[in-house]
Amino acid sequence: GELAGTPQNEDVGSYAAITISVNDGTDSASLTPFTLEVTNTNDAPVGQNFAFNLDEAATLTVALANGLLSNASDDDASDTLSAELVSQPQFGSVSLNSDGSFSYQHDGSENHADSFTFQVRDSAGALSAVQTVTLTVAPVADAPVAMDDSATTAEDTPVNFSLVANDSDAEDDLVVASAAIVLPASKGTVSITNGIATYTPNSNVTGTDTFTYTVKDAALNTSTAATVTVTITPVNDLPEVQAISLSVDEDTASAVTNVRSLGSDVEDTIPTGTINLVRAPSSGQVVFDQAAGTFVYTPDANVT
Repeated sequence: GELAGTPQNEDVGSYAAITISVNDGTDSASLTPFTLEVTNTNDAPVGQNFAFNLDEAATLTVALANGLLSNASDDDASDTLSAELVSQPQFGSVSLNSDGSFSYQHDGSENHADSFTFQVRDSAGALSAVQTVTLTVAPVADAPVAMDDSATTAEDTPVNFSLVANDSDAEDDLVVASAAIVLPASKGTVSITNGIATYTPNSNVTGTDTFTYTVKDAALNTSTAATVTVTITPVNDLPEVQAISLSVDEDTASAVTNVRSLGSDVEDTIPTGTINLVRAPSSGQVVFDQAAGTFVYTPDANVT
């Protein structure tokens, strides 16, 4: 005959003086008593899946009492258990402690389902099956994002451009008409109509100017301020000249020096260009000396 069986965890131990007797109905016989030793073998621990909820961009902190070892078990009562991370979440980051407590930080994206996996290890080195932690992320209305802009215009010339063409909102509910100035321009004026800015530089101003603006979404969340840089390129302005009156004696030529000093120009303190005669006098003659910047007026004879 053969003695067979499958001992369970609770059967571990030593069983002495086991006697086996047989009887054929008439006669009986007993085997020599023997001792049976059931030795322990380490069993792998058993983990559990978990599910948690949190808000978009929030941090979830789970303490030891509700951690990943709170439902773990091991048939070997003397074993101590620890949690080990197997795979990171896709849309956030997790910090898992060996006691099963952990913290998870969502990345703030519009991905509202995430997960990571872990295993339970016992003090003998055995590992549980891979378990999954499922994270359900509740969406939160995000503030829109206003991007910096730039524009170029010529001196004394207004320019129109869109402020919101490169702005965005995670929920796609950007309110175009909400674009509003925060810090005004210093070298010109700005008006905004339905997201279109009109920048008008001050007279004869060149260089770089800036202003800032914000935009809102349908939930009235306001973006951080974006900066708009406007480059004003110079344009050659026409010079201006003062009117003068002369008194000359009859039959006497009169010379006027520094004709250019009578003129003014935004780009030049004293204009240096050509002096042109626009309309000749009704009597007498005018002769210009371009190099000297003077003219000579000679009245007609005997004219007063």
